[in-house]
Amino acid sequence: MLTILVPVKDVSIHLRVKEGRLTRQGVPRRLDSLHETPLEWARRARESGLAARVVAMTLGPAGAADALRRTLALGADEAILVSDHAFEGADVRTTARVIAAVAGRVGAGLVACGYESADGSSGAVPGAVAGSLGWPLLSRAGLATVDGTSLTVTRDLGSGPERAAAPLPAVVSFVEGAIEPRVPTLREIMAVRSAGIVTLSSADVGVRPAAANAVDTGVTAAPTSRRTPTVLGFDDGVDSLVALLAGAGSDA
Repeated sequence: MLTILVPVKDVSIHLRVKEGRLTRQGVPRRLDSLHETPLEWARRARESGLAARVVAMTLGPAGAADALRRTLALGADEAILVSDHAFEGADVRTTARVIAAVAGRVGAGLVACGYESADGSSGAVPGAVAGSLGWPLLSRAGLATVDGTSLTVTRDLGSGPERAAAPLPAVVSFVEGAIEPRVPTLREIMAVRSAGIVTLSSADVGVRPAAANAVDTGVTAAPTSRRTPTVLGFDDGVDSLVALLAGAGSDA
């Protein structure tokens, strides 16, 4: 039977700038809501007998275990945390290689992703995962059905609804809207507070980060000039407007 791997992300509720750099230190974190959609779809597939197991995973620090526990409350059967200082600042390629490695480790026949993350918003990870695995990618799905040998999705890329299909194993990315994630009950949340999370290292998954990961070079404020606003009335002629625009152009 089919095992579905759902990569998720532990994201900051908001970002802040410290000493010219984006930092997540000291900022509350949560499970990326964009990734609750593929998790809900995978749960429904399992409940319908179309899949046997749903495994959630994330690449992140030890604190990301809290986000994974929420995936258990939302219906995942297992949760895996890949955490290693070697992966700090991991780029899309490294992230994809880790997800592909975990997919192989758990015997996944389908990787169900959110189409992007709330913080990075690159939208590049699903395609990179498909490339790492050598599997077909069905992107930006609104709905999807699986029959054991193939996956069919319905999506709208701007020109109206369309259907696309691919054989399994495959990678699919979901957009929000058509599938409404369920809200876990308090009992479900309490039940997973002490749930065990499988933690893997770089050596466990057999992935070493690339030598040149993407680096945040810093955030600087764009210089702005403050001008006293000038108000022209109906009695002011075109010459006044031209002179004002000429002055603004010379200051640019």
